[in-house]
Amino acid sequence: MIDMNNKLYTFTAQNTFGRLDRFYISQNKTELVDRLKVIPFARSDHDVISLKLNINMTETTDYIWKLNISLLDDNDCIQHISNMWQYWQSKKDFLTEDTNDLFNWWDEGKIMLEAEFIKYSIQKARQKGN
Repeated sequence: MIDMNNKLYTFTAQNTFGRLDRFYISQNKTELVDRLKVIPFARSDHDVISLKLNINMTETTDYIWKLNISLLDDNDCIQHISNMWQYWQSKKDFLTEDTNDLFNWWDEGKIMLEAEFIKYSIQKARQKGN
């Protein structure tokens, strides 16, 4: 367990010291902190903060997102998603030949699609409410 009361300075300039750079974490999640380090960085008056969390990646949730298929009949939605996906495809050109890069790009793209559909649905619902 990390001593959260140990005050480490992250900023130094001349005779001034400060704790300007920091991570915020919920009080009920502090047990997840495995390591917190302040690493001196010679090219700046700010030091690097390294935080390592112990997160159990095998936890499952009951959450399964399902696309509201009526959005596929909404031309504005389709245009919005098409623009987002076209932008996302342009990012693929910067990948290395590493297969994991492509898998990560695809997984991130799916997450972005879900988020955009959800955001669009919320905006549409708010417009209906007004």
